Amino acid sequence: PLAPLLLYRCEEQHLSAILELFDGLCSSWTLLPIGAWDTAFQAQGAFLVSKLADPQWALANISERQNEIAARAPQLAPLMCRNYSPLAWDEVRHHFTSHTSEGINMDAGGFNPFRRDFGDLLPGENFVEALMRVFDAPFAAALSAYDRVVLDKEQTLTVKDVERRHPDYFAKAYGYALSELKNGRQ
Repeated sequence: PLAPLLLYRCEEQHLSAILELFDGLCSSWTLLPIGAWDTAFQAQGAFLVSKLADPQWALANISERQNEIAARAPQLAPLMCRNYSPLAWDEVRHHFTSHTSEGINMDAGGFNPFRRDFGDLLPGENFVEALMRVFDAPFAAALSAYDRVVLDKEQTLTVKDVERRHPDYFAKAYGYALSELKNGRQ
């Protein structure tokens, strides 16, 4: 829970630097366990209440920080923002097929490291392999955040690559996948 707690507690001018913390590591903010985000939220709430004894102020302060983080890293909105509302499946799929897939370099190949290990947990889509690598990454990240799978180094680096190259799609699909897992539908 230390990494998410850093986001809550750092001064605003250091927020971007803290968000960049995972850039050089073989991990990502989106791969941290859901429990770490919940623990950090609870710890920050308790800390703020202990300082001012005003739970409403504490909640407003936390919500403001969550919104600041989500503005800089939209893929973290479903992890942090309590009022986050994910897209429906049709919208996520449509965004991928109409926007994201056009930006994928089909000549570069791109082996999909996710289907071989946990294809039965991923959406039942069947695009060409170069597209499936990008399509599956946010779903694999959500499964990892919920401790349903353990990603190896290649899978982790693929998640990071897709998150960096296709941030809009990643954020939308990741938010959808997290909400499905939270509600026990995946």
